[in-house]
Amino acid sequence: MHLTKREPSISYPVVVDGIVYSETLKKLNLSDNWLKKQLEVIGMNSVEEIFFASINMKGELHVSLKKYMNGTNGIMPIYN
Repeated sequence: MHLTKREPSISYPVVVDGIVYSETLKKLNLSDNWLKKQLEVIGMNSVEEIFFASINMKGELHVSLKKYMNGTNGIMPIYN
C-alpha cells in the first residue's frame, strides 16, 4: 500500500449557529465583508442559515447549513 504523507491542516471556525466570529477573521487578516462576499459566491444570503463555517490555512471556506441538521443522524453535509 502506497501512502503519501500530508501536512496537517488546521481549520478555524468563522460562523457558529449563525454568529460570525469576527475576532477569528481579524486574526486571519480577513474581514466580515470578505466573509459576506464569499458566502454570496456560494448562494448564501444570510449567516443565520449557517450552522457551522470554517476556513483552513489554504483559505478554503467550508459551510454546513442549519436546514440539513434534522434527519442526518448527526452527520452534517459540508459545502465548499
